[in-house]
Amino acid sequence: MTDGNFPAEFPFPRRLKEQMTAKKMTGRRLAALAGTTEATISRYAEGTRRPDALYALAGIARVLKVSSDYLLGLTDNPFEKGTLPEEVVFLLSGWLKADEGDRAVIRAVLSKYERG
Repeated sequence: MTDGNFPAEFPFPRRLKEQMTAKKMTGRRLAALAGTTEATISRYAEGTRRPDALYALAGIARVLKVSSDYLLGLTDNPFEKGTLPEEVVFLLSGWLKADEGDRAVIRAVLSKYERG
């Protein structure tokens, strides 16, 4: 089920689970910190319910320290807006899209700027 507001492959459930795992956060803890219920978090994570309540979505994004745009699939940049300089966001975005060969080249170029 899709509508004009969400991509056909709605990434929110997958990204929500990824971020909860990465931050070692349970559904109960996220719900308490985001001001929603554990059942709601569970339904979002399983994809049986979409985050209709913008306040719940904003709370989840705030607690996980990612942008709501990232959770909704509107960007592939997981960082909160305004938390990193534009140049860093550009570099990280490119890094996340690079294959291992390109990452080796990036490492080689940046290694000359490492502090000793």
